[in-house]
Amino acid sequence: MASFFIGWSGPLPLAVVVEAGIMVELPRDVSASNALLGRITANIEEAVQLAVAQEDSVATKGCSFHFAFIGDEDTNAVPCAGCGAWITDPRKMDAIGTLAQGERDRNGDLVCSQCILGSGDSGVT
Repeated sequence: MASFFIGWSGPLPLAVVVEAGIMVELPRDVSASNALLGRITANIEEAVQLAVAQEDSVATKGCSFHFAFIGDEDTNAVPCAGCGAWITDPRKMDAIGTLAQGERDRNGDLVCSQCILGSGDSGVT
């Protein structure tokens, strides 16, 4: 089982908000996109209710949703310069916490950690 408190010092927090992100490719039709997002949010709500029902210590009566529309120029999400995976720039205030955090390589390109490790480029800035 994974330890979520490696290196933790001090008292344990009273609670934690668990976030998960999934990327959904949307159809180009607004009606179809709305229908797809409706089905997905219903499925997620059902999964959250199942988790709540199985754990006595989970104190929530539901879940909330935030949609970060990728491709909108105001959204902090860009393809990795190395592999094309979607990443976010953690140095900006609007970083998307559920996307992989990018790092700047020696050329100033935003890349994912896998591309940094794979390239052997230790010149992360």
